[in-house]
Amino acid sequence: LMYGSVNKVMTDNENSTMGAMIGVYSEADLTAGAVTGNVHVIEAKLNGTGATIGGDLSMLFIDDKPAPTSVEGVTRAIDSRSTFPSFLGGDLNVSGALNVGITQDYENNLEAIGNGLVAGDVYRTKDILKVVH
Repeated sequence: LMYGSVNKVMTDNENSTMGAMIGVYSEADLTAGAVTGNVHVIEAKLNGTGATIGGDLSMLFIDDKPAPTSVEGVTRAIDSRSTFPSFLGGDLNVSGALNVGITQDYENNLEAIGNGLVAGDVYRTKDILKVVH
């Protein structure tokens, strides 16, 4: 087993109390100046093509450990509050429930396109979920 970098924050004292805990924090401060290329606050990059991997390869792996027994809020694996669009280059497999949020109701594909939707966008006609084509 080899780790390139390990960041660990822990509490192992039952008498300790803290306001918050963050295992890894990354920030790109764009207060002034110009960036002429891309900005990635966190980037995962895999190099090399010669190695053989006997198991899975994951660029981001979130282990399925049980949540602490006392969580007053909601427990999530990923909590993105960004209103920026997201891009997934590979397949998306969902094994639990999929909530697509507020989905506009259009009578047909033509009406959906007329209201600004583009190919691949999701809309519904009454209780039937549809994709613009």
